[in-house]
Amino acid sequence: KHLFHYNNRTDLNWPALGTTVYRDHPVRHELFAFSLKETLFLGLSLPGIAKNGDEFSEGTGSNSDRTQLHRDNEEWTTRWFEKYPTDEIKAVVIFAHDAVEETNQPFWNWFAKFVRKDYTNVNILIVHDSHDFDEEAGYLSMENVYLLSVDDTVTPIKIEVDTTATVLLDVFQHNRYETCWCSSYHKPTQLKTNNIPSCNGACDESHAHCKGSSLF
Repeated sequence: KHLFHYNNRTDLNWPALGTTVYRDHPVRHELFAFSLKETLFLGLSLPGIAKNGDEFSEGTGSNSDRTQLHRDNEEWTTRWFEKYPTDEIKAVVIFAHDAVEETNQPFWNWFAKFVRKDYTNVNILIVHDSHDFDEEAGYLSMENVYLLSVDDTVTPIKIEVDTTATVLLDVFQHNRYETCWCSSYHKPTQLKTNNIPSCNGACDESHAHCKGSSLF
């Protein structure tokens, strides 16, 4: 959720993607898709609970709209999977909010059937937000699906995709520590709003990005 408006930020100094990012769903402006280096990136709208705010389209503010929300995500997923032949796309990365909450189980039941039918040879990474870090290779009982639950941290996680690899955990590799500015190896400080200490003094706030973050 903190990257919804990343393209408007000037402090990140991220280079241009060099590809077209599609955000043309008629209702759900938060959905996006782009392909880059044999990898398809999909942004889905799967909040665990009803959401309100500019980041989400109308229809995510009520749990009663969940069926339509799932249907829109299914159509968006189908559209982009079917756009590219499987010999062009070797990996798929899906960004999906706090997606694995029980309220979204109908979508993942559909997704499992969808992948088993035609896409068991495509490695898939699902990245979603959670209060605790976790990972599960073989998510949904499929050998080609890897679930990465990213906890609420100040320091971003670094994920690399190697489409030449054949083993799932070699295709998707992550590093939660390399991008931490203020310490060589420790769990990054959690967001202040959670009121949960996790850095235990290892963060000395020596970098400007860490100022005011390590309060515990």
